[in-house]
Amino acid sequence: MFPEIGHYRLPFHLFMRDDMWSNLKSEITLETYERWLPVVALLSLDGELQTANDMICSNAVKQTMTNRKRFESNDTESKDNEPWRLISLEEPLLRTAHRCVRHIANMEWAGACLFYVLQGCARGADQVAAAQLCYQFSQRWATVQPGNRAVRQMERLHSTLSTRHALHKIEWACEELIRLTTEPAQLIHALYLHPNFVDKFSRHDINRAANEIADKNGINISSIRIQILENILEKTYKDNKSLHGLEIKDLITAKYILKATCPKMGAIYLSRIAFDEESDHNKCKKLRALQCLISVIDSDTALKVTNRQRDVLWLSLLELLYVVKLEKIDVPWVVATFMQNKTVALSQLLQVAGNNIESLKIAAELAHKFGNAHLMREIIPMLLRTSLYEEIIPLILKVQNPPDNIIYSAWKAIILSPFQRADYPITDRQKSKCLNALNLLPVCPVIKDDDLIEIWKNCVRCKCLGLGCLILPYMSPETRQNLSELRKVDRRNLIISLKNLHTESYLVSGAMYVIENLTPKLYR
Repeated sequence: MFPEIGHYRLPFHLFMRDDMWSNLKSEITLETYERWLPVVALLSLDGELQTANDMICSNAVKQTMTNRKRFESNDTESKDNEPWRLISLEEPLLRTAHRCVRHIANMEWAGACLFYVLQGCARGADQVAAAQLCYQFSQRWATVQPGNRAVRQMERLHSTLSTRHALHKIEWACEELIRLTTEPAQLIHALYLHPNFVDKFSRHDINRAANEIADKNGINISSIRIQILENILEKTYKDNKSLHGLEIKDLITAKYILKATCPKMGAIYLSRIAFDEESDHNKCKKLRALQCLISVIDSDTALKVTNRQRDVLWLSLLELLYVVKLEKIDVPWVVATFMQNKTVALSQLLQVAGNNIESLKIAAELAHKFGNAHLMREIIPMLLRTSLYEEIIPLILKVQNPPDNIIYSAWKAIILSPFQRADYPITDRQKSKCLNALNLLPVCPVIKDDDLIEIWKNCVRCKCLGLGCLILPYMSPETRQNLSELRKVDRRNLIISLKNLHTESYLVSGAMYVIENLTPKLYR
């Protein structure tokens, strides 16, 4: 049978006597090698026919990739800086190269050919596809030569490139993460715990990327996610040491991680930490686990797994929160009593609190949640002495009747102190505190004109008359007439100042009404 190559080539063996191979190898490429295989015996390449076939096929791969390089830059720096392609453009080349390499019996030659193809591909999906071919070949090679170093290199190259490709697909191939592509477990930790994680997962499926990285590197993604959850539950906040639960960002991260697991298994994991009395988990970790269980796991699953009603879960969360706070101020005897009788525990805490700020803050919270009117009235003077006015507000709203000197003093301190502490120019934080105090005026039963005048004077001092105008509806008409500053300010400017406060206080409309109905003689 006449060989196919004869249709394209003269009978070369009649003219080439010395080194036939050096003259012919430039013609043998991935497009032509199959035509040369039937006449390989005529080329006298090697005594072994299979070795000659290997030479033809390996040359075809090398020659094709060499020809490609003639049209591309050989500059290594430009190769490193070229964009990472997310879509493969070289599938025909890779299929042809793979088919050619399968003819090669010499494993080392075949591996070298595939690696040569990989180096010639553009960065990105094509290199990853070539690495996949290398990986598949390495598995076949490993069955023949277990423990071969080249096999391990191919496997490592495949996992590294695949991991890097996964980062590019989620647009997160920053230098910090690229450095971790050889340490996939650390990389997955870094992804979930990255400061920009919450912003990133709103646009990309990080769970799927983590699954892909774990799969390509042969690691257990479930155990890694559990470890990350452990890290979150045990995290310490250096910038906010008073925070005992989880920050919103960490809570969102925990929810996203649990989204990738079985909901029931996630609920079981969290409930065991939160409710296992025999475990050595600290109370803070139990608190955070219960916080996750209530906030992250759907309510039906949480109720079934814990066998507790939702109100019981919330009460358990509150108890854990205050146990953690009490442990922090080192009152273990109060902790023991608290779990049995919260009113008695609060009384014990008040006996030892003295002027300790943290103890009084916790006592105020406990009094609001679990205390009676008597205990609330007992703690208000202690809070007044230590200037903890904001902690007084929830208590005084519960026990303001009947008003007495203590109630009056507390209200006066709550309303006046933000203005007395304000500076000129007033800061946003100070302004916010002043507005919060003014917004309490409608529920304040004991405020007097003298107190309101003092507020007005402080507003004049800080040059924020818009704030001062909010108290005008609560002054008597006679007192308003005596405010000399109102005579010096254009009514239009006051109205503009009030309009700027419209979104921050519901007192604006009443103040506007008073301003618009003031007698004209008050103004120039």
